[in-house]
Amino acid sequence: LSKITVQSLPQSSRHTALEILREFTKIKGCCAVLLSLGSFFPKGFTDVMDGEKDPRCLTLCFDIVAFIGEHFDESSLKEAAEDLFDVTACYFPITFKPPKNDPYRITTEDMKRGLSRALSSSQLFCKYVVELVSETVQEGAAGRSKEEEEEGSSSSSSKSIYDALDLLGDCISAYNTRALTTELPTLRRFFSELFITSILSDETLKAHAIYALRAVVRKLCPDKISGFFVSGVRHEWDGFVHPLIEQCKARLVGMESKESSIFLTAIAGASLNALRAVFSKVYPTLKDQAFNAGTSPTHRQQILEFFRDLVYAAYELLLTKQYHNDDDNPIIDHLASLEGLFMSCLHGGYEEQRVAALTGLTNILLFCAKIIEKNKSSNIMARESSCSDSSSSGSSLNVTMKSSQKKWNVGG
Repeated sequence: LSKITVQSLPQSSRHTALEILREFTKIKGCCAVLLSLGSFFPKGFTDVMDGEKDPRCLTLCFDIVAFIGEHFDESSLKEAAEDLFDVTACYFPITFKPPKNDPYRITTEDMKRGLSRALSSSQLFCKYVVELVSETVQEGAAGRSKEEEEEGSSSSSSKSIYDALDLLGDCISAYNTRALTTELPTLRRFFSELFITSILSDETLKAHAIYALRAVVRKLCPDKISGFFVSGVRHEWDGFVHPLIEQCKARLVGMESKESSIFLTAIAGASLNALRAVFSKVYPTLKDQAFNAGTSPTHRQQILEFFRDLVYAAYELLLTKQYHNDDDNPIIDHLASLEGLFMSCLHGGYEEQRVAALTGLTNILLFCAKIIEKNKSSNIMARESSCSDSSSSGSSLNVTMKSSQKKWNVGG
């Protein structure tokens, strides 16, 4: 690293040098030697990688950066962290398009995955990733508006925003809460602006934004820690999400609901704990407003659409295999109330309101059917394992299952 200027070598020689370095990271003895070099290796490799343009070499570089981030302790990496991040992040967004009949079979997705793994490898990269994504989205939004005016197309700017949000979601999933803590004020402003702006009229962009937001929410409000289900875990949750919930709640009450509804549903769909937090804060107030005779038909429709989407978010959580016990799902305790609300709006009013009510009832049916299906599967598994614990037969979940099955006539 100190005697050879790798970037001055021809491509084939650079590739060989990088391949040797990567193989060292895979061999236990060599790996220990690299780690013993302390800060020398991260600093030296920054110079090795700087300016690399060949995709074959870059895939090796990304692997080596990931090794450095994952294995070097923060004291050894701290001095070189920003420079190493800069020489790696300069390749974002990945614009590589493989030539036809490429014998090396390097794809755009391979490059994206390699870059994402590299940038998520060290907790020290967290603040730089947040800055990178925020700047990319802001620049992309400005470019998107300009392209729409001039060409009627927003493809290039939108793709950079999509990639930035995906990168944020991937990296946040890898970082720990400690690394994330100092970036939460920035992330709160970032998501608040993102979900309140008109760029979310793009359904594809909305999906990428939701992916990134849910990664943050799951990190702050998980359902599992070390494999165990948890309830009421705070961490930095209160400071990050509760202000957002209150802000969106105020906007929903004030009939500024479309963006706020999307925002709250995105938060609620991240985990059962997040769903419980959103539901407990918002449901009582909005339910009273929906039943209030003085509420305008338009506002009532917006509330119905929000509850419809919230029920569907709860249904989607049921589809994930990690949830085996759904007693704590807040929707279960309010099925009758939600049913009554949707049923009361099926008649009268105008068509959009009736459609919102009908689709809300449809989502309740989906939710109840899935609960019943999961309950039956659990009973079958219990019988097969010869479980003799009969106390579960009287649980509130089973009572809910029976009442839901009878009420909705689903599940047989």
